[in-house]
Amino acid sequence: MATPSSRLAAAFPLTAAPETSIAARTRHRVRALAVAAMGEPWLTRFHSDEVDAVLEAAGWRVATANDAPLRFAGQLGVLVACEPAPLGAAQST
Repeated sequence: MATPSSRLAAAFPLTAAPETSIAARTRHRVRALAVAAMGEPWLTRFHSDEVDAVLEAAGWRVATANDAPLRFAGQLGVLVACEPAPLGAAQST
């Protein structure tokens, strides 16, 4: 649990679109297992719409400065500055 003054910088590698077909999800899972079997970490990629939900589920939200979200998009991902979400705001899983 973070204190209200805590800050977190998180980088999210992005994918162009979520994989929705069974074949695409299966290929992704097999590739992840193969990489893990070689002892390499698997890098999870997110769709841009998923970033806020992932943060919220962990009890964080994107911080703001001058009413603008501290979110910096690059070619391969997004970097966000985060602050703890108010108590009770996190999604229950």
